[in-house]
Formats: sequence, structure tokens, C-alpha cells
Amino acid sequence: MISDYNNDRKITVDGTRINKKGASNWYVMMSWRDKYGKRHQKMQSTGVPLHGNNKREADKAVIMMTEAFEQKLNSALPSDVDGKMLLSEWMYKWLEFKKVSVRRSTYLGYRQAIDSGIKPYFDKIGATLTGVTSEQIQEFYDDLIARGRTPSTVKHYHNYLSGALKMAKKRKKIRFNPLDDVELPKIERKEMKTLTAEQVQILLDYLRDNPIETAVWLGLMCGLRRSEVLGLQWKDCDFISKTIYIHQTRTNTVEEIFEEHTKSPTGTRYLPMSEELAQILIKERDRQAANRLFYGNTYHDNDFVCVYDDGQPIRCAFLSHRFQKVVKQLGFNGIHFHSLRHTAATLMANSGTVNLRTVQNYLGHSDITSTAIYVHPDMKAKKEASAVLEGIIGASETA
Repeated sequence: MISDYNNDRKITVDGTRINKKGASNWYVMMSWRDKYGKRHQKMQSTGVPLHGNNKREADKAVIMMTEAFEQKLNSALPSDVDGKMLLSEWMYKWLEFKKVSVRRSTYLGYRQAIDSGIKPYFDKIGATLTGVTSEQIQEFYDDLIARGRTPSTVKHYHNYLSGALKMAKKRKKIRFNPLDDVELPKIERKEMKTLTAEQVQILLDYLRDNPIETAVWLGLMCGLRRSEVLGLQWKDCDFISKTIYIHQTRTNTVEEIFEEHTKSPTGTRYLPMSEELAQILIKERDRQAANRLFYGNTYHDNDFVCVYDDGQPIRCAFLSHRFQKVVKQLGFNGIHFHSLRHTAATLMANSGTVNLRTVQNYLGHSDITSTAIYVHPDMKAKKEASAVLEGIIGASETA
């Protein structure tokens, strides 16, 4: 896919291969914004047959047709008068460079940040790649904070600018990096709250027959991320060997994205399916079978485990919002869906029978230091630690 980058000097077209209903060929959907910011779309046949192993050929056709159409649109635009590249223009060039090495959801997140934050601010002040100053960037960060954005969000913007400006310096587009003299706001890390074993039971009992019941069970019993829960498909649930294969995700940036790989290579893993979880999944599978008959031709047939009654995949935002509503009703303050992953790690680690390395593999972390962040000692563990310390200090005093 080609970037949706646009400024006053250039139009860039975004081309996507689509399966048009009733068509015999693959089609390309081309989207772009004109110089006034208005979005346009154009659909055209690639001429590549839909049936057969032709996706690669169709993708080649999409790229060629999109690039040709982009050139046609830009042929009528005025050329750069002063030869100075805007900072935002370089940001999009850097984004295209990063595109080949990051996940699609990550790429879209970067693009959204540039589209809605970096480009509007720096274009307004006419900041160019060679002319942008440390003071201008510092003022951008201060403006973000003044508008209620968190220090963590500012750090994300800083990372995007840092990546682009480092590449500019490496390619000798700039002589020095203005970020060297910029200060970031201090990030105060808040400890993620977890549920006790008793609260877990209360939550599961409360969620019986709730649309998000299965999702919560997967979050707790498998320690899955929200994206992994919503990306899980029935083909990856083996009821014979009682295992679940985690290897794909569904995320939400500027659009809902299904990706056939996890956040990192270590995120691809097999997990055991407990008997209780197996029964929950079987109940969900039976519910979907009944709904498929009830809705008939209007049912949205797919292989996702977590779906609405009509078969449409549960959306990321819905799961988070519905879960927040439930925990608020139960009085579990400070608990979010990601807290389930922390809870699973903490309960395993504090059991005294599961070592940290096993927890790391269970969660799919590439670094065990990440796992340590997920493990929160409970009061029982703290009392045991206090007793050990007391014994050591007491022994030294009497010696």
C-alpha cells in the first residue's frame, strides 16, 4: 500500500487490492486527498482474474496503477518554488522508509500521529527540515501538554521526530539534530492494578452469558493481550490436544486491522487449554451455531472466536468499553482489560510453583525484564518476605 501523505505540493494516492462483490477480477480502490484536504476515491479493475493463485500479480497491478494515477494527479500541481522541504514532508519520507520494517498497525499509528499532530503544527509555522529549531520542537511538546496530552504521548511524538531527524542527519540532509537540546516531560509510571483470586471469581460469575465472557476468560486463563484475544480463530483452538495457538492479532488504530502475526516472534506460542476454558469455548461455539441458524443469510460468517450475536467480530473499542463498565459496576477501581494479563502473571508467579521463565514464555515476552514488570507481589507474598527479613535481622541481633 502506498502512503496517504498529502501536503500543498504533492498528492499521494493510497491503493488497496479489493474483492468487489460479483466481479471476476481483482479491483484496486485508490484514495487520496486533494490540495484542500478533501478525500476522494476511485475504484478500477486490475484485469487480474479473481480465482486462482493471482494475489501477487494483483498486488503488482495495484502498485503500478496507483503510481500511474498518482503521477497523473501531480502533473497539474505547481512545483516547489524555494526548494526547501517541509519538516512534515520529510516525516512522510521517513514513514515510507519505516513501512517495510514495522507491522501495519504500527505504521498506521505513526501515520495518524503525523497526520493529526506533527504536520498541522509544524506546517502552520512553516518549519522546514533544515530550518526547524530546538525551540520550535520544545514549544510543540509544551503545547501538547497544555492541551492535556500525557508525557507518555509526548514521548511517542519525540520518538517519531527522533527517528526521522536521525535519518536526515545520516543522509546529510541536516548538519545537526535539533532534538539534542530538547527536554522531555518526566513520565510518572503508575503501577498496573491486578485482581485477587477472589475478585477474579466474582468477575467471572458476573460475566456469565455476557457478550465479553469468552474474551475475559481468554485474557485471564491465557494472559492474552486484547489484540491476541480478538485475533483468535477457531482453527487455532485444538479441542483434542487441548491447546491454543497464538499467532495473529486484531488491533485498532485509525482502522481495525487483522494481522497474521503477533507483536514479536516470541509472541507466537502454544498455550494449554484448561478444562474450564474448554467448556467456555464450547459454549461459545454452540452459541454461534445457534445464532447462525437464527440470523440465516444475514449472519456474518467468519472464523473469529469473539463475535457479536450476528457474527461480526467484536470490535476493540467495544471490548474495552464494555469491560470498563463491568468493573465499574463491581467496584474494581483502576482495572482495565490489560490488567487481566498482569493478573494472570501475578497469580502464577505468586503461587510459588511457577518460575518467572515459565511466566515469560506463557505471556510471549522476548525479554524477562518485561515479565518482571507484569508480576505484582500480593500482600501474602509481602508478609512472607517480611517474615524472612525479620528472621535474618533477628538472627543477626542475637549473634
